[in-house]
Amino acid sequence: MEKTIKILDKEYRLLDSLPEITIADSFVMPSNKIMTGNGEAKLYLGQESIEFRSFFGSHPFQIDCFMLSVDWRNYMLKAKDEYLNPSQNYRRKDKFDYLYTNRQTKVNFLPQKMSFILIEQKITPPRIYAKSISAYYKLIREISLPNFSKFSISKLLYGNKVLYYFKIFYKKKLTQLPFE
Repeated sequence: MEKTIKILDKEYRLLDSLPEITIADSFVMPSNKIMTGNGEAKLYLGQESIEFRSFFGSHPFQIDCFMLSVDWRNYMLKAKDEYLNPSQNYRRKDKFDYLYTNRQTKVNFLPQKMSFILIEQKITPPRIYAKSISAYYKLIREISLPNFSKFSISKLLYGNKVLYYFKIFYKKKLTQLPFE
């Protein structure tokens, strides 16, 4: 049976999905970094494989992508405690309350659907990176907190056009199990 999903009142056919990709420290903006370096605009997607090429396409791929503002609003709600009471040693940890307010305001004014084109970078395999010049893509680098920020990618078909839905989410692992 064909699986469909409804997004903003449109029916898309779900072709495939990558359930969880972690946003690495090397990808985020310097203010959100824990380690050294300035952050790179290239997003690590995975290792070269037949499955990878089946999902994204032949080298070098160029794909049409989108994100939803509702996902960013949910992300900010769940990441609020980390922004206001940081558990990681971020470079700008002392400014995180200000950053949260500023970024929350930005998220509140995003359009419902944000489209961008993602282009595979010419890097020696097996690691696969991609990047975009879109301001919406830059949002991932600006707002995401390393290690706790994840996204799923759904490969969708709408009419005869393949689109990739990037869904951001916040997932903080428990460091220890609660005992009663």
